[in-house]
Amino acid sequence: MQAEESTEQVLKTIEEKTSQPRSQILELLEKKKQKYSGMLTDSGAAWLVAKDLGVELRLERKISEKASISSLQAGLQNIDLEVKVVQAFQAREFEKNSRKGKILNLIVGDESGEIRLTLWHKDARSFEEEKIEKGSRLALHNCRVQEFQGKKQLSLDYNGSLEVLEKGKEKTTKLEELREGMQNIDVIARIARVFPAKKFLKEAREGRLANFELSDATASVRATAWNDLVQEVEGLRPNDLVKIENAYTKQGLKEVELHLGWQARIIKEPKTSAEIPELPARKLERKAFAELAENQAFEQKAVVLELLPGRLFFEVCPKCGKKPQPLEGKMVCENCGQLEKTEKRLVIAAMLDDASKVLRASFFGKQAEELLEESTEKILEKIEGQGAEKTLKELNEKVSGKEIEIQAIAKKNQFSGELEVSVRRVDKT
Repeated sequence: MQAEESTEQVLKTIEEKTSQPRSQILELLEKKKQKYSGMLTDSGAAWLVAKDLGVELRLERKISEKASISSLQAGLQNIDLEVKVVQAFQAREFEKNSRKGKILNLIVGDESGEIRLTLWHKDARSFEEEKIEKGSRLALHNCRVQEFQGKKQLSLDYNGSLEVLEKGKEKTTKLEELREGMQNIDVIARIARVFPAKKFLKEAREGRLANFELSDATASVRATAWNDLVQEVEGLRPNDLVKIENAYTKQGLKEVELHLGWQARIIKEPKTSAEIPELPARKLERKAFAELAENQAFEQKAVVLELLPGRLFFEVCPKCGKKPQPLEGKMVCENCGQLEKTEKRLVIAAMLDDASKVLRASFFGKQAEELLEESTEKILEKIEGQGAEKTLKELNEKVSGKEIEIQAIAKKNQFSGELEVSVRRVDKT
C-alpha cells in the first residue's frame, strides 16, 4: 500500500464517519504534526487525528500477512514480517525542536535477505528494557518501508509493534580465547574497573574514548569504548554484568585488547545462563598524596583539616542516579525522561592532610554520610531548620581533626589545574 493511498484512505474514512469538511480535518492533521515537532508522517498524523475523533480504522492490507524482505518496496505500509536480529546498534538519544527522543537501529534478516530496521522513542526504550540480543527471532507488526540514501529500510508505524518469538542462542567468546584481529565478537563479563574518559583529536575532529577492564572466570582484559559508547561505559560500576556485542580485538602494549567501535553494543545485566562470579574487592596501592599522579586509584590515611563552604547536596534521578537537567520548567533525566521528583544526595568538599601534602577531596552520597556519620535526611532537616551556614559550621566542629582511611582517585581540577581526589570509600582509623 502506498503511503499517499493510506493517508487518503484515512482522510476519507474520517470524512465519512464524522461529516467534518476535508479542510478542517487537514487543519487538525497539521496541528498534530506541529505538536510532534516534525516526528510524524502525514499517515501517522492522520491515524492520530482519527483516534482523537473516535474513528475506528480498519485498513485493508495489500500484501501477504507475512511478507519477505526481498519483496519489500519503498512506500509499502501495514506489513507483518518474521525476522531474526542480525545486529543491534547502541541506542542514541537526540534533541529536536527542544524535544528529546531516542533512536535504535538494527539489521534484521530472513531467508530472502537483510534490511535496516529503525526503532523510535518508546519502541527503542522497550527493545533496551527487554534486553533483546543478537540472534533473537522477532514478529514485526504494521511496518512501513522507506528509502534512505538509496537503500530500503523498515520502521514501525504509529500503531506498529514488536514481539519476541524466540530468544537468540548464546554464542559468546571467553576472554581467554581472544586473539589479535578478531571481528564481531560477543562476550559476557563483569566490569572490574572504569577509567575516566578522555578526549582526542583526529583529522581536526574531536572524539572521546573510555578505557575499562573486563573479567570473566577465565581471564581479565583491557577494553576501549569509542565516541557514542563512552556515555554507556561511564554509567557502569565494578561488578556490573555486561554483554558486549560486535566488538573487535587489537594488539595492545602488553596483550590483546577489546575495542568497541560504532557497530558495538553494551547490554547491562543481560538475560543470560552464563555464570560469571562476582569479583573480589580490589586491593589498592597505598600512596602518599605527594606521590600521586592524575587518574591514579589509591588508598591512604589522612586527617580532615576542614570542610569547605559550598553547596551541600545535588539532585539525581531516583531511578538511575544520573543528574537530571531542567527543560521547560521540568526536570528531565536523559535515561528515564521527565521526573515527578528528584532525589537529593550529599556532596562535601574537605581539605585532607596525610603528612606529605594537603589536598582538596570530594565526598559524594554514601561517602559523605560516612565522613559526617549522619544521614542525608538528617542533614537536610538541619539545613531546613537552621540554614546551610550554621549546619556546615556544626559539621566542621564535629569532623575537623578526624582521622580517616580513604580509597580514591586523583584528578585534576578542570578550572585550577590542581590535583585533588574523588573519594570512593571512607573508613574510620
